[in-house]
Amino acid sequence: MEYPPNPTHPFRVETLAPALVAVMVIAILQPLVVIITTMQPMLPGEATWRVQVLALLLGAAPQISVGIAFIAMVGLFGERYRPVRGAAIGAIVLGVVLIPVIIFYGLDTIEIRRMVPYERLRSFQLNAIQAAGVGVILVPVLLWLGWRGLRAGKKPQPMDITDALLIDKQPLPGPLDPRVTN
Repeated sequence: MEYPPNPTHPFRVETLAPALVAVMVIAILQPLVVIITTMQPMLPGEATWRVQVLALLLGAAPQISVGIAFIAMVGLFGERYRPVRGAAIGAIVLGVVLIPVIIFYGLDTIEIRRMVPYERLRSFQLNAIQAAGVGVILVPVLLWLGWRGLRAGKKPQPMDITDALLIDKQPLPGPLDPRVTN
């Protein structure tokens, strides 16, 4: 079978879209696996451990967000609407999860700031502000992506031929229409 020359031909897109989505799912899961293995042994009672784990989560959030956006884009391009809806739900979940992560990160950073040597205090504060700032910017963008993705993830309804001939619920003017002037 000879492939059509157009790279956006539906056959090619439908063939490649599931594989691209699978690669992006793996790219999203990779930082989560790193975080889970890094946080061992779990010491939730220690503020320094919590700050490290929350900083890892905030550091991985942009990569995960790009993966979610890419899944939505591939789903739209390949006309696969389940990945679009899944990416939208993932964006909303990540956005909602980041809200308490940012709050707890800020509180724990304030708590352990007194244990940081004076020479490294400015660097510590700048890193904390940078991590929290990225999270604060990312939350509304993720929620917006999720909201728009849920709307875009609906299968398009087939258009009726009469709908195609209507503009603002009015029929298209034809040659015999008295509104048309030559």
